[in-house]
Amino acid sequence: MPIPACSEINVIAERLLERQLNVVVRHRLLQDVLRLPPGSAELQAARAQLLAHPWVEELVRAQHVDCSWGRFHSMDSSVKKRFPTSETAIRRALALGLDKDTPLLSHAVDYMEKVLDGDAAWSDRVEKSEGWPIGVQTITAATLA
Repeated sequence: MPIPACSEINVIAERLLERQLNVVVRHRLLQDVLRLPPGSAELQAARAQLLAHPWVEELVRAQHVDCSWGRFHSMDSSVKKRFPTSETAIRRALALGLDKDTPLLSHAVDYMEKVLDGDAAWSDRVEKSEGWPIGVQTITAATLA
């Protein structure tokens, strides 16, 4: 009798975890493939290692005081930055396995909510278009979602 596909995936994930994996890959396997409960010691240890990973620390260092990474949606091609937009940085954080409860993204969520409430503004150059204000709201909301 064939093994169900999800069981095969779990077996492969377990085999991979026996190797010395990058902490990002290890965390993603435990969290997203094996779906360990958030309180499990193994997942918590992997999360702690992830939060100390240089790629995560790079995101933390690059985050501005307002909790953005500078321009939100439109790149400034005259400036070379590791994260050309906040959208790029947020996508990177999510790809690394961070979630909204991580301080880095929690702060970014607060920033985006302030933009939607009108208490903060993007640092992007305002485009000459009637649709600019609704575009800002739509893109911010979509990123937040």
